[in-house]
Amino acid sequence: MLIATLLLHAALLVQGDDTLLTARKHLEAGETGAALTLLRDLLAKGTDPQRDVRLLLAEAELANGDPQAAIEALVPLTEADDYEGLLATGRAFKAWGDAQARSQRHISDAGASYEEARAYLDRAAAHAPKGDSLAAVEAGYIDLYQMGDHEA
Repeated sequence: MLIATLLLHAALLVQGDDTLLTARKHLEAGETGAALTLLRDLLAKGTDPQRDVRLLLAEAELANGDPQAAIEALVPLTEADDYEGLLATGRAFKAWGDAQARSQRHISDAGASYEEARAYLDRAAAHAPKGDSLAAVEAGYIDLYQMGDHEA
């Protein structure tokens, strides 16, 4: 019985990995809807590895133009101080700020999103692997961007 349970679990992991790979291929081909359907299904099923599902789902949500959904997908990773989750959340808040600025919303809405982006990127920088300065650099770009013209 134990062997059968282990084999079933291994098959589900492989199936999840295959579906994750298929979702990645859909996303790379510009088939965002197909990728989102697969990823949302994997998340609903609780398929491991949840971290990888959430990161790719956030990427797909951003490609679909929905930074708020990307942020929601990443919440468990940010609560765990996951470097890649924090970095992706910072990028999602930046995208949300950009969308707010483009839609002619009050600039303080966009500014608040950029502040959130900066905060998550700072947290990511604090949890970055040694020698990885990507989050710190992106946080610096947020500061430069905020000093400039949001319409540009």
